[in-house]
Amino acid sequence: MSLSPWSRMRRLKLRLKLTLAILLLVCLVGGAGGFGLFYLTQVTHTAEFFSDVTVPLVGETTYLLDRLQELHLALLGVFDLDDVESHQASMQQLAAFEATFADGLTHLRQRIAAAQLPIDLRSVTAQEQAYVEHAAQIILANQTKVKQAVQAQQQLRAFERHQQSL
Repeated sequence: MSLSPWSRMRRLKLRLKLTLAILLLVCLVGGAGGFGLFYLTQVTHTAEFFSDVTVPLVGETTYLLDRLQELHLALLGVFDLDDVESHQASMQQLAAFEATFADGLTHLRQRIAAAQLPIDLRSVTAQEQAYVEHAAQIILANQTKVKQAVQAQQQLRAFERHQQSL
């Protein structure tokens, strides 16, 4: 008659049972420690990637977005301008933005290349150039509107003076 594994276990001495239990616990703890060490290494690599690559990329991107926001606010201010000289200052501000943005994209490309990431910034460059072109058109159109408004005011004043002289 064959004995079941549990009935064989009952026949073992207490010392052997405790030794087997301790060996089982040691194997379980060792396995858990090995898995923990493996995942700790994975987390360390992820944290290193974030600190070395992702955070600088986010910093560069945030810098570019801040410059774009500043240009957007300046462009909104163009609609309140009432002299041609202010429009020229806005065009200079637009040119400065374009240079700053190009430098920022260069830094961003360098970081992406150093991290060997498959990110292509050509669409960003194209959209930035289109935005700058539209902004320049808006400034020039508003400048034309201001010139025409000044001319209309001068003609109105001349007409009023002529009417008063009659």
